[in-house]
Amino acid sequence: MKRTYLYSALIALSISTLVACSSDNSSENTNQEAESSTSTAPQTTAAEPDTVSITLRAQGNTMSEMKFDQDEIKVPAGSIVKIELVNEGEESAMIHNAVIAFGGTLEATAEAANKAGADNNYVPTGSYIVAASPLASPGQTVEFIFEAPEPGDYIYVCTYP
Repeated sequence: MKRTYLYSALIALSISTLVACSSDNSSENTNQEAESSTSTAPQTTAAEPDTVSITLRAQGNTMSEMKFDQDEIKVPAGSIVKIELVNEGEESAMIHNAVIAFGGTLEATAEAANKAGADNNYVPTGSYIVAASPLASPGQTVEFIFEAPEPGDYIYVCTYP
């Protein structure tokens, strides 16, 4: 039976929402409402989501040393997340990736990664997978970009066996 070794510390990616607050100035709001009611067509522009850049480092040169440098990553829901995965390993066997999945799916993610195999860079597929990086060889840096899902707990793990 082939074994996949998944690692991370506290594998949690927390997605949070941001709430915009404004002060309540009644006379200002009344004037703005009066002005906007005389306008024939309100102009609205959709705000583009914020981009959050994160550097995640895969560390260690043995199975017992392997870890990510961050236990937890928090980003706003709906933001564009750009993760740069830096493989700080030096040994040729220390190939890494980062797979982000729904919380509570560690075992399913490991099994699916084994089934995905080398042809798919050990990246599983399934509705519980949020995003995944390409494989990074020792000393290599790769990046991946995705939209942060709704608030919740997510895991991030290396699925390379």
